[in-house]
Amino acid sequence: MKKILSFLAVAMLLGVIAPQTAYAEKKKDKDKKGWKWEMPKKMTGIDEFDHYLRVCDTLNTRILTYMDSVTFYTVRPIDVKQPDGTIIKRRCVVDDKDNIRGSNEALAQYFDMTNTGLDILGDLVKITGETTVATASLAGDPLKALSYGKYLKAGPNIAIEGGKMMKQLLKKMNEQKKEIIQTTSLSQS
Repeated sequence: MKKILSFLAVAMLLGVIAPQTAYAEKKKDKDKKGWKWEMPKKMTGIDEFDHYLRVCDTLNTRILTYMDSVTFYTVRPIDVKQPDGTIIKRRCVVDDKDNIRGSNEALAQYFDMTNTGLDILGDLVKITGETTVATASLAGDPLKALSYGKYLKAGPNIAIEGGKMMKQLLKKMNEQKKEIIQTTSLSQS
């Protein structure tokens, strides 16, 4: 009898602990993935919700394209050949292939990219309202709500994760802009 009670106690303990461990591992795996957007193969036929899906898709594409298009410059000393053939060290703005870039050109790009980034951040705020409208639009069709409900998480996920990425990128761009301005003012004095 004691063996049966011991066995039942261990089984109950495992019944409580095992699901919690599995849940923690599943949550940890989910946290690693971040946000991943995939447009559904078929639209719902509900105008408001289909609009929401298109907005999520467009915003996701804009964020990824924006992040891929930013070129970061560094300011560092490089060897510059003078017209007389001598080589001197000079602090220059260079791209990732060591091509010397004009500081005005780099600053113009940062200004343009900052404006685009701020525009995207504004759209990330708007997606919250779009999520509310999309949620309400599914209320009239419970079957589609079950099928497409997972896509309602897309807007908030894009807003949160995309917002974090955009803020980090804009911060890094601002730091580099300051470094370029400082280098430009040093070279003029």
